Amino acid sequence: MVDEEKEKVRFITPDWAKSPPPVMERGQLANQCILCLHGIMKAVRVHGADNVSLDQSISQCLHIINPFILSEGSIILEMAEEGFLLNNRKMRGKPKEHDVFKSFMKDLKERRIGKLEIHHPLDERELKELVFLLAALKKGNENNAQYLMKQLSARKIDSMRVGRLEIMEGALPQTAEKRGYARELYFAAIGIAQEIMEDVAEGRPLNIRKAKRLMQQMVAFLMEDEFMLLGLAVIKDYGQYLYNHSVNVAVYSISLGRQLELPKKNLVQLGIAGLFHDIGKIKIPQSILDKSGQLTAEELRIIQKHPIYGVETIAQSNGWNETTARMMETAFEHHIKEDWTGYPKSAAKRELTLFGKIIAIADFYDNIIRSPSHQLFPVFSDRATGLLLERGGRDFDPTLAKLFVNMIGFYPIGTLVILENGEMGIVVAPNKDMKLTDRPKVLRFHFQDGAYKGRGVLDLAEKEDEKGKYRNTIAKPLDPNEYQLNVAELFFYG
Repeated sequence: MVDEEKEKVRFITPDWAKSPPPVMERGQLANQCILCLHGIMKAVRVHGADNVSLDQSISQCLHIINPFILSEGSIILEMAEEGFLLNNRKMRGKPKEHDVFKSFMKDLKERRIGKLEIHHPLDERELKELVFLLAALKKGNENNAQYLMKQLSARKIDSMRVGRLEIMEGALPQTAEKRGYARELYFAAIGIAQEIMEDVAEGRPLNIRKAKRLMQQMVAFLMEDEFMLLGLAVIKDYGQYLYNHSVNVAVYSISLGRQLELPKKNLVQLGIAGLFHDIGKIKIPQSILDKSGQLTAEELRIIQKHPIYGVETIAQSNGWNETTARMMETAFEHHIKEDWTGYPKSAAKRELTLFGKIIAIADFYDNIIRSPSHQLFPVFSDRATGLLLERGGRDFDPTLAKLFVNMIGFYPIGTLVILENGEMGIVVAPNKDMKLTDRPKVLRFHFQDGAYKGRGVLDLAEKEDEKGKYRNTIAKPLDPNEYQLNVAELFFYG
């Protein structure tokens, strides 16, 4: 008898489901979700917790958002420069709704909340708890999202997630802050690549909007300091090879596109395409991706499917546009090779796209200077640049290959070198004079108190006297793995 009573209680129909939801088209219903959430926030501030008006507002809101969740699968509300995104679609409120949208966005921005996810229908208690927690957050606290997640967990509300407000693109930092800003950009890119690829691996649609915002910042930074951007590629993020490599390919591709004087819009697209050129690898078994030895014929056949998997993944994203079209082209083309002897095989040969050619070079170069498992740090040498030039016309576009080599220089940024006077250094910038590519700027360093420390930047183009004798010259490049020397730490912190 007791069990029967429990069953009756368990299946009581909630109030929001007792009457049919309002009949309206999807866009209007989405707008109503925003309006009702803002209305509850306002009611909390005006009336407090125990108020009939608040209870009515919550009931009305559940009547709108729960059917929407059942229809869409979830509500994912995000902040973007241009306004709100709901389930990866831009919100287009009516003119009379703009003030409400603006007010709600202001509330969330002040509380540093940039994302709100609801994955299951809510009851009155859960929605009330959420709104009260939001309203109680201190303005300007960067840890609000983390705090809010802990509070929801403590209340056993597991159907919601919140995210921190991302820093919107703004003024670039001054020179003294550039290295810190560059690090932030780089690791933010790795985090976004990982987050988006893991979402796709779990069956969620590809969301490139975050990547677009970050690439806009990277391109703006490149316009300000191209050498610092190239310096990002000396970083190796242990255990994150796919994401690390993807970000490096984006960096090299943007830089090469800059040499071609591509418009800013195209540089952003190129960066996004570079970031996700290997997204098809999320469908390849990790045991194959992590294998250090030679692949078997079957394993090679499997891994050569990743360009096709990449195209399929991107094609399933929410909405096609110029950017997704370029992403699909580059995902498909980056291993085909200039003479079409690569993969995937295709009976219909055509001229490869410019983006595909650029990313093929960036992908090859980054792979050749680093290894997924055998070496801790990337090794810059003339071997990689020599291979690029040697394979021009066969594997790569010869003009682009030569331009890439000229861009990174005879001694690429991040190269560990020893000078003729015995000092060690790291190349931090190439010489702009093409006749002096073997005379870059070098950060000298020495070992002191158990750590390597920088001793200032030396311009190897400087001469001792009028006779033309140079003050310093590179004797040879070195392998940082032999010295267990993290070049990235010195480059960005030295």
